[in-house]
Amino acid sequence: MSSWASKISGESRWFKASQLERQGKLEEAMNLYLEEAKEQEAKSLALSALSMLSAAKCAAKLGKENASEYFKEAGRRYEKYGDSIISISPNSSAWAYKMASRCYNWAGDQEAADSVLKKAESLLEKVGEKAERYFPLFKQYRPKKDER
Repeated sequence: MSSWASKISGESRWFKASQLERQGKLEEAMNLYLEEAKEQEAKSLALSALSMLSAAKCAAKLGKENASEYFKEAGRRYEKYGDSIISISPNSSAWAYKMASRCYNWAGDQEAADSVLKKAESLLEKVGEKAERYFPLFKQYRPKKDER
């Protein structure tokens, strides 16, 4: 059994695409992200959505007209992922809906963005969480006063 680090650093298209993106090879990165999004669609909706979002960001940086459609597709995949896990993890489902909303927003589809955000807010209200418009995946690190 191999570790997660060896899995993502070895044969993972997403990891390779991420490296290409950091090197400024956006066209190659975008194509690998798209391949990964297609391959993961039946296996992992979350990874498929992440890969599509990554491809959309590369397309946007390249000034490609289809970037908007990639953002919309990423939104659809995040929304589908949210729907698929709602009974297992409502908080994760709400996170996926928020990501979908952000993707739709980047695509310029405000109606879809607002609709899916309402799903997230409604779900969070039901589980007793306060809904925020958008939140990062990780909190930004800030050193404590005595660490400065």
